[in-house]
Amino acid sequence: MGNLEFNAAAVEHLVHTGRKAGIGADVLLPLRELIRRQIGAGHGPESFPRLIEGIKNL
Repeated sequence: MGNLEFNAAAVEHLVHTGRKAGIGADVLLPLRELIRRQIGAGHGPESFPRLIEGIKNL
């Protein structure tokens, strides 16, 4: 599963590749933003479940 920094790169790749293929990124963009916020708050080394804490604080 990797840490949030790894997942950020993976989601960014999916957004970029999807757009090049003409696929919308509507589902991925909010996920990308959640990951970015958690990394910005210093949680980059933590795993994907950390996003739950980010959702709780919205």
